[in-house]
Amino acid sequence: MGVKPDLAHFGGAVPTTKKNSGLASLCADGAIVTDHGTSYAAPIVSKCVSTLESQVVGGLTREALFALTIHSASLPTPLRHKDLRNIVRQFVGFGKPGNALDAMFTSDYEITLVFTDTLVMNHEMNFGFSWPQCLANPDGSCRGHIKMSLVYRPILESRFGAEFVRVNIDARLQQEDGKGFKGRVAQSYLPDAKEANLEADLIEHGLKWWPTKVYEANFPEGKGKSSNWRLVLKSLTRAGQGFPRKGVPFTVVLSISDPSLSEPVFRDMRLNLTSRNVMIADIRTGTRLRPTV
Repeated sequence: MGVKPDLAHFGGAVPTTKKNSGLASLCADGAIVTDHGTSYAAPIVSKCVSTLESQVVGGLTREALFALTIHSASLPTPLRHKDLRNIVRQFVGFGKPGNALDAMFTSDYEITLVFTDTLVMNHEMNFGFSWPQCLANPDGSCRGHIKMSLVYRPILESRFGAEFVRVNIDARLQQEDGKGFKGRVAQSYLPDAKEANLEADLIEHGLKWWPTKVYEANFPEGKGKSSNWRLVLKSLTRAGQGFPRKGVPFTVVLSISDPSLSEPVFRDMRLNLTSRNVMIADIRTGTRLRPTV
């Protein structure tokens, strides 16, 4: 079965004799109280999701809201130690959500693409693109940092116990290597490559059969020999399980950035997509006026 939580947040600091917990809430009678505890994390994360939704004109799908929130999350610095890599997700999931406004805007040195659709039976999503020119080396290798988050809505059947999730979707970011395409991005918490093909490790660390997944890779010097890349989504069902007629809704959030924080990644990627007649649209944010007296 999957490991909770997907996300975590601060539940207030343990109060001292001179200071409160730093976390204020309302009692039933409207009085303000300060307290602390892990139970406060869920409503604070929910606030992050609702704030994100309120910023978008026209709203977002459930999967898009979750994917953008998870995509914005990061691990607190003390939990990034290499010795904690294989166990940290059991305590804080993918980390603490970032600021909702930061999730909606990117700098010139990065671009974030959001793919929202429904995967239907006997189909796969396949989106080809060219790597940003500013991050391509003369020998054809590609530099940059990649982060990709996937959220989908699976079939759930509680009568199957630990196998209650009946559909698995996996995202693959691949680079052309002359003989075909080769995967370049692995899930964030997979063990080393020699063990990553074991079913037990794919379930425990690779979140196989779990509806939220995060992938990451960093190529500071360059990878491969081609600027041709593609994003592929594939599905798998349990034995005897039919694929839902209405399909499986999903969202993939893909970010490509320059680790040196200098190259015009957003401009290059956007120009390339429009030159190939790819239909793209910005996520529209609403302008909110605050009246003053």
